[in-house]
Amino acid sequence: AGAGRAALAPAELGNEVAHDPPVGIRGGTHPVLAPFRDRLKGDLSTVRFTVTRELRGLAKEATTLLTGSDGRRLAVEMPLEHGRVVLLAFGVELQRGNLARTRVFPALLWQLVRYLAGELSAEDVACPPYSGDDFRFTHECSSSDSKSTASVLSSE
Repeated sequence: AGAGRAALAPAELGNEVAHDPPVGIRGGTHPVLAPFRDRLKGDLSTVRFTVTRELRGLAKEATTLLTGSDGRRLAVEMPLEHGRVVLLAFGVELQRGNLARTRVFPALLWQLVRYLAGELSAEDVACPPYSGDDFRFTHECSSSDSKSTASVLSSE
């Protein structure tokens, strides 16, 4: 960040790091991860990353959102003006890991988008918006000036 300006990213991206054995996701207490604490609703233990990026120089407001099974930060976040910013140390390309092939991928991204949009409430944490072998969920959001509905359907 320049003199007198706040950082736009919660960290600085470093070099790529190859992992052998691959790195998994460690469970955490962040609200985005709440639905995945019950393995019947989504199992993050199947996710593996073979390549990630280093996250260096964390901004003072930054906090860790996802931690790898080896203790490294996989995602960091921070508040920025009226919202939040998340920086991921991983990609979803198939050569970087298996995240995009797992059943939790759509639900994890959905939770992350809802969190960044300010739509993740305590009630939503207790009752995630998906179920079953086929992902089928609908989310409705109402505010004083708008109403929106989003649906995602996916079947393996």
